[in-house]
Amino acid sequence: MTTDQDRWNARWKVRGLASSGSSSLLELVGPWLPAAGSALDVAGGGSGDAVALAVAGLTVTVADVSDAGLALNRKRAAQSGVAITTVQVDLENDALPPGPWAVITLANFSHGPLFGCLASALAPGGILAVVIATTTNLDRHAKPPLSFLLESEEILGLVGNLEVLHHSESWRVNGRHEAWLVARRSVYS
Repeated sequence: MTTDQDRWNARWKVRGLASSGSSSLLELVGPWLPAAGSALDVAGGGSGDAVALAVAGLTVTVADVSDAGLALNRKRAAQSGVAITTVQVDLENDALPPGPWAVITLANFSHGPLFGCLASALAPGGILAVVIATTTNLDRHAKPPLSFLLESEEILGLVGNLEVLHHSESWRVNGRHEAWLVARRSVYS
């Protein structure tokens, strides 16, 4: 096992099904969410985002380093009566599951080189939705640490040629200062 895998396995085992489930991603991407198609939940762990996307009618794959998180996602899916596919992958070193994807979601995982891969994995017209805490979050919270955060406006430079449909950075209801972004790949690329 890797150090990241150990750390995330421990977190998801402690959180279990009692954790809050989904992030703010579905609230964010809702207006642009297609009624059908394929979705990739990147670094989804045991969050409820993949299940929420499946309930919304998408065919969902969740990719994460944590086998415990992926098992939790499978349990959530079974309880919700939907199917999801899980893929254990080290997102800092390995390739994404092959696309193209109509929707890609990413919450609370910041690895700069990954963003270029996300954009190219989108289908033409595909939607990328991202929620990541910014360095401003450190004004009130010691975690996540700096290495997991984005600088103010940094997210805009990470999405390349994608068309930005929504971008905002502020203190959210969850108490964190987060960058929210929804972007679309051109139908001509």
